Amino acid sequence: MKSSILKLGVLFFIVVLIGAAIRLGTTTPFFSDTETSTNNTLSVADSFDPNPGDVVINELMWMGSTKGASDEWVELRNMTGRTIDIGGWQITKWAPAGGGSEQLMLTIPVGKTIPPNGFFLIAQVPNSDPGTALNVAPDYVTTNIVLHNDNLQVRLFVNNWDSGGLLIDTAGDKSAPLAGEHKTSTPKKFYSMERNSTPGDGTSGGNWHTATTSVGFDPGEEVENRGTPKSVNSGP
Repeated sequence: MKSSILKLGVLFFIVVLIGAAIRLGTTTPFFSDTETSTNNTLSVADSFDPNPGDVVINELMWMGSTKGASDEWVELRNMTGRTIDIGGWQITKWAPAGGGSEQLMLTIPVGKTIPPNGFFLIAQVPNSDPGTALNVAPDYVTTNIVLHNDNLQVRLFVNNWDSGGLLIDTAGDKSAPLAGEHKTSTPKKFYSMERNSTPGDGTSGGNWHTATTSVGFDPGEEVENRGTPKSVNSGP
């Protein structure tokens, strides 16, 4: 009788251990790597915290276009080889009135990402609207895009800009735009402000140039409008 009880006790103990092992093996850790093997090459995809310069403010159509002064847009560029989640990031603007102050311009919606080495276009109006010269679809459309033709500065933050958010990049120095050209008399010129291929400090004019080519505009609009929305910038 004692022998049978002992055997039952040992068996119960083994079952408990197996159950614990199974539960441990299927538990998902809080931090994890996803590993894949392709052609015998192991790659690891990690979540990571972005650093200043991982995303830059790459191009500003601060003057609008031949279609109207409100045809403004901002292009971001991912400088890394990884997809970056920018949902919840914020962009501020410098408002010169009353002595000047930094103000929130927009918050990027949750779920928005930038592909590796890719672009993210934020525009006032969709490309289907007759009020824009754009021929490419913006990634985010908002009427909150307001770019000053004087006293221009735009800043990009991870999370809340005024409560501990990380400053990722700055464009402009609160003075006149560092590049771009605006001329409303014939021949009209609506030429964007483009970042150099090596971005550098966005508050320095030496790291910007005026667009010299036209990509991503409606047919017939590419003469008086220059810029490269969602494409590689033109050379300085």
